[in-house]
Amino acid sequence: MSVTDPAAPQHSIAEDILAIVIGTLFVSFGLALFKQAGLLTGSTAGLAFLIYYLTALPFGAVFFVINLPFYYLAFRRMGWRFMVKTFCAVALVSVLSELHGRFIHIVGLDPFYTAIFGGLLMGVGFIVLFRHQASLGGVNILALYVQDRYVAWSAP
Repeated sequence: MSVTDPAAPQHSIAEDILAIVIGTLFVSFGLALFKQAGLLTGSTAGLAFLIYYLTALPFGAVFFVINLPFYYLAFRRMGWRFMVKTFCAVALVSVLSELHGRFIHIVGLDPFYTAIFGGLLMGVGFIVLFRHQASLGGVNILALYVQDRYVAWSAP
């Protein structure tokens, strides 16, 4: 079932809110681990990391700004509900990725372990968001649009 598939499971507003909070907590914690270990990821988060590492601008603010142009595509191709959920998810990840570092200080992260564990956390967070018709902007919106438009099958 795709993001815009009318046969997709319908969730209550409370379920969507809870899923977006849980999904963004997982993704933002994975990003915080990557940030502390000096690692990179792909998509708009990867670009935000590069800008953060080069300029010391806050990662969360950079991530939020980079995603702004993608909301138009989300609205036009995926609908206003998807766009609003995505906007909320991006805003939460932007804030939470900065807050984790204020509450948790881990010394001596092994980059290999962090890449695996942080990547798994982010992957599970993405699945939660996708199942509730939300994303984290950027390439995710484009990938979901291409899947809905051009692929005969969708991710379960």
